[in-house]
Amino acid sequence: MSHLTDLHAEQDGNSHCEYSLAFERVAEQMEQQQIVVAAERQVAKQQLAELLAMPAGRRRLLAANSERFRTLSLCQALTRESHRQGFDSPAESLALAEVAVEIARRLDSTPYGVRCVEDLQGRCWGQLGNAKRINSDLRGAEEAFRIAEEHVDAGTGDSLERGRLLDLVATLRKVQNRIGESKRLQRSAIDHYREIGDCHMTGRGWIKMAKLHNLEGEAERALSCLGQGLALIDTQSEPVLAASAAQELTVALLEAGRCDEALDALQRARMLLDRLEDQQVSRVRFRWLEGHIEEKMGHLDRAETALRVARQGFIRLGASFEVAEISLDLARIYLRQQGRAASLKQLVAEVLPIFESLSLHDAALGALLLFRQAVESEQATLALLENVQAHLEKSQGLSKLL
Repeated sequence: MSHLTDLHAEQDGNSHCEYSLAFERVAEQMEQQQIVVAAERQVAKQQLAELLAMPAGRRRLLAANSERFRTLSLCQALTRESHRQGFDSPAESLALAEVAVEIARRLDSTPYGVRCVEDLQGRCWGQLGNAKRINSDLRGAEEAFRIAEEHVDAGTGDSLERGRLLDLVATLRKVQNRIGESKRLQRSAIDHYREIGDCHMTGRGWIKMAKLHNLEGEAERALSCLGQGLALIDTQSEPVLAASAAQELTVALLEAGRCDEALDALQRARMLLDRLEDQQVSRVRFRWLEGHIEEKMGHLDRAETALRVARQGFIRLGASFEVAEISLDLARIYLRQQGRAASLKQLVAEVLPIFESLSLHDAALGALLLFRQAVESEQATLALLENVQAHLEKSQGLSKLL
């Protein structure tokens, strides 16, 4: 028995020694990774500035061929900048996301670990999907998100990465008018953020949930979500989010028929936005929202002015679907006014090629052509226009996925 006891003791001692050595190796590897990443971060800002100063084609060439740009920290910096540019320059947002993916695909996993690189590739592909969505390429966004999910599944299992991807896909589903699915994805994203105790991202998720409730006319639920979101977000880390929350508050008040309060909330949102640089997309959307409020208050001339400014803004940004949608809002203003038949005909002639380029479902395009015929014969009605808008909401995005 004593011999067996000594043998077990020796084995236990050897096992303990092996475990200790294994943990030491892991700790050493982790420390080495942290040193590598810390060093990269010091130069990532300089590399990002260097890339931003180049034409888009030159960036892609360097990303594909220059090893000095192949770092995890630069990929992260590119995705952050791509996200930021989405509020100002959708085309630049897309170009930067494409460079991030190009670098991530060629990244050597040795210094970081295979699963960490999978997480990074998932984040880069997710941002590419989001940039494609902003640029109205919904089919491309769907494919990018599919690839992102594959990488996240193969990654570390980080709840933040999973939550971020769910968050982005939820926004795509919203654009596709799949609101129920968008709500489920958004709530799942919130659960992931809660799991890791990220208050800011949880609050951000509630603000996005408020937007979904607003789309379905659920003003009270939207206001409840906004209350939860505003109590959690860190406005210093993402100041534009406060302006976004103020915008959703405006929409909720408008849906509740509280137009004066909505207009006041919109002015507060503008004050928040004026403290920030650029944010061109948000500024244009605010003018669009202003047009809706003025129309609901019966100020058709003011509504037309705001909608025209917003339409020109979306044209400059290259946002085709938004240009089409806001053109129908303008058409509604013209139908509600006397003597605007010529303006309505010109508007419909301008917007028809845009709708045709969006590859809408046959039913939506048929409704639009029927409306055009009615406009040309000066028989158009608000009911016909509402039919076009209803078909557009149903087909938005879905036709691009077929």
